[in-house]
Amino acid sequence: MFTAAYRADPLAFDTLAAKLDLLRDAALLFEPGSDYRYSNYGYIVLGAILERVTGKAFATLLRENIFAPLRLDDSMYPYRGDPEKQSLRYTFNHAGEQVFVGVTEHHGPDGGIEATPDDVLKFYRALFYGDELLSREDSVIREYFAAGGDYWSAFGGGVGVSSAVELDLAHDYQVVVLANTDQLVAEEISGRIHSYIQSGRYDPVMLPPQVYAWRTYRAMGADAFAEYFRDRYAAASYTRFVGRTINELGMSLLDTKQWDDASILFGTLAGWFPDAPQVYDSLAYAHSRRGDVEHARDIFRKALELQPGFSSDYSADNYGVAAR
Repeated sequence: MFTAAYRADPLAFDTLAAKLDLLRDAALLFEPGSDYRYSNYGYIVLGAILERVTGKAFATLLRENIFAPLRLDDSMYPYRGDPEKQSLRYTFNHAGEQVFVGVTEHHGPDGGIEATPDDVLKFYRALFYGDELLSREDSVIREYFAAGGDYWSAFGGGVGVSSAVELDLAHDYQVVVLANTDQLVAEEISGRIHSYIQSGRYDPVMLPPQVYAWRTYRAMGADAFAEYFRDRYAAASYTRFVGRTINELGMSLLDTKQWDDASILFGTLAGWFPDAPQVYDSLAYAHSRRGDVEHARDIFRKALELQPGFSSDYSADNYGVAAR
């Protein structure tokens, strides 16, 4: 669902209908049932189907079928800005600073429930250890939730939030972490807790990849960074795809108007991955944000040469360049 139009102003999409319209007329990526790809939009469609079938709003369905039966008194949907237990959201930027961001998206079937760890734990215990919500004896339910397995997990997040649930079904441990910051903080914490329960050990705490990359870039300089950083990144035991780390670092730099450094880093990505249209899209976006629209168009044409029909992740009209 994270189209260029949505990225430009997520708060403009304040209803289920508005979100559905984003991709309503888009071509299918593959025949239904022939492949799988995770998508927030899939949950938007599912929520719309539930509303159409039941004739009730998604918020009402949540309240009647989950919140009320389990007495989840500290869970809310839709978002309200006034409750005492409402989260205040922060992002962790490239400079290692916590920056307040507030609410950046409207709630939807793909996410947006505000809850406490206690309520989240109640929900998962009901799902895996009780029959209040679904029958544990149902073969479809057991297969879908791997109810007969030893482990189950769920992770999620967005700007200013992250969440993690890890269930050790074999030993009856449940780990729930909710964080009012992003960069997978909740997942990092839950992973260490679960590892310690399992083995008495956990991985050392590391800088977020984006912060590590920025500090290394400043210490090494642009040329040495382009030549040696990928080796250093791997040697430091970072496993996240280096291209994603540098792309997110560049986007963070654009938000603080550090135009030159952002452009250098996107250019470095183009040097590392010259056949990936996405890197030219990011570089074009950097020039567009800076106001250099003509240069952005020239760069984006390279993306179209590599992949005719490619659509920008950041510009709803492909910077004004006609698709080939």
